[in-house]
Amino acid sequence: MTVADVGAGVGYLLPTWWPRRPARHGDRRGYLPRLRSQAEGKVSAAGWRNVRTILGTEYDAKLPPAQVDVALVLDTYHHFNYPIEMLKSIRRALKPGGQLVIIEYYRSRRHPGTTMDDVREHIRLIVMKWRPRSRANGFHFLRTFDHLPHEYVLMFDRKPAVGKAAPRR
Repeated sequence: MTVADVGAGVGYLLPTWWPRRPARHGDRRGYLPRLRSQAEGKVSAAGWRNVRTILGTEYDAKLPPAQVDVALVLDTYHHFNYPIEMLKSIRRALKPGGQLVIIEYYRSRRHPGTTMDDVREHIRLIVMKWRPRSRANGFHFLRTFDHLPHEYVLMFDRKPAVGKAAPRR
């Protein structure tokens, strides 16, 4: 199975801890390459040959077309400046029947270590607005559930192109 961790940053989901993190998110010139470099350091230190890092853009995840079984967007969607373009690029990368999993913060629930004003300022999308956005971008909503008291999970699969039947499961 091919899994893409879109917006992986320093590789939080990689099972080794890399203690050095960039100080702030605002430095766009060197920030993303530094994150990628740190994730590559984890992969190299672990000796993995089946993990590859890809530096996307604001508009495109730069994933190879029709190669991904699951695209995971963990605490990252609210950083997308061009979410429609990014969703389209993720859809192109998914195999037929592939899934998109988004884990995101609730705007209406306090996150530990921050204020509600900070949450509302930082998080752009309310969970209830996902269904129409997902349909418009070629995804079929599967389900949602709480991940933590302050986060939710949204699961989608890739809708077939217009005029083609969905694969049987």
